[in-house]
Amino acid sequence: MKTNKLITIVLLLILSSSSLLAQENFNDEYVAIETRIEAEIIKMREQAKTNEEKQKEKLKVKIEEINKQLDAKKITLEEADLQKKEAAENTAQGIIAYNKLIEAKIDYMKARKIVQENGEWSVTLNPIDNEVTIFNGNNRKYKKHHRTEFSSILAFGYNYWSGDNLTIDDFSYKNNNFFQFGIRLNTLLDKNNGLLRLNYGLDMILHSTELNGNRAVTIGGSNTQIAPIGFNVDKAQFTQLQLVAPLHIEIGGSKRKDYEDGRVRFDTYNEWKAGIGGFIGFNLRSTLNYKFEQDGRNIRQDTSNAFDTNTLVYGVDAYVGYGSLTLFGRMNLNNIFKSDSVDVQYVSFGIALQ
Repeated sequence: MKTNKLITIVLLLILSSSSLLAQENFNDEYVAIETRIEAEIIKMREQAKTNEEKQKEKLKVKIEEINKQLDAKKITLEEADLQKKEAAENTAQGIIAYNKLIEAKIDYMKARKIVQENGEWSVTLNPIDNEVTIFNGNNRKYKKHHRTEFSSILAFGYNYWSGDNLTIDDFSYKNNNFFQFGIRLNTLLDKNNGLLRLNYGLDMILHSTELNGNRAVTIGGSNTQIAPIGFNVDKAQFTQLQLVAPLHIEIGGSKRKDYEDGRVRFDTYNEWKAGIGGFIGFNLRSTLNYKFEQDGRNIRQDTSNAFDTNTLVYGVDAYVGYGSLTLFGRMNLNNIFKSDSVDVQYVSFGIALQ
């Protein structure tokens, strides 16, 4: 009992660490975004300064052209002064408008935590009130290091009970099945290296178990037993549906990809991998299904949640594979039943697609 409690505490601490790692990842991405935004602001203000210098140079050329026309007596002094004034005002307004657009982009980046990418800005300036409206068609946050991948998992296998002098030979082969479906998150532990990862998620697990020799678990009461059924049955299958949260340390190959905009990705597709860890969760439903023949009729009888099963489930597992295909093995460390009269745990193995 003390061992089981210790294992439960350790698994809960491991699951808590994944939450802390996720927070650390978020902080890293936030810092990366802030750093990129500051660099972009410096760049954009340099553009504004360069634009102002160019506009002043254009004004200088324009004034020289006006002076040439005045010297050639093509225009009067009054006309020359008026044209110079208009050129200076147009230049000043152009510089002010350009600076407004730059500052509006900067405010937008700061508010939305995004940066200008590939020039995908759409900017409008209302000439009446000089209000600036910006739309970024991309409108996504910049993430230099993408450390977490999302996927699903589907697994099939065989399972049986270990303990109480039971071995794999005590179970039928056709009705002892393991099924798993869930979601997975795979997070790099080092943003600059894809070798070591944290694999975690949420799974629905279905254990189906059938003893051979017309034996089954007893129904009702708080003292579950494995006992002869008393008559011939075609099927006596005990099924449990469980919701579990797995957590694994995974090691595997990866290919680094560096993009022109500074992004870094690690591709783990079609690479070898191996993982070891554990899981913790809850048993949702327990059902005993009988199929037998009586007086020439086929009878089916289902009994649900009439057993003294443990609600908390936990255990250890490991896997190894290549690409999306892995071979796995797992063992529940919790006793299936609360009573000490039947001391059994699940052992499962099979193939998973992720």
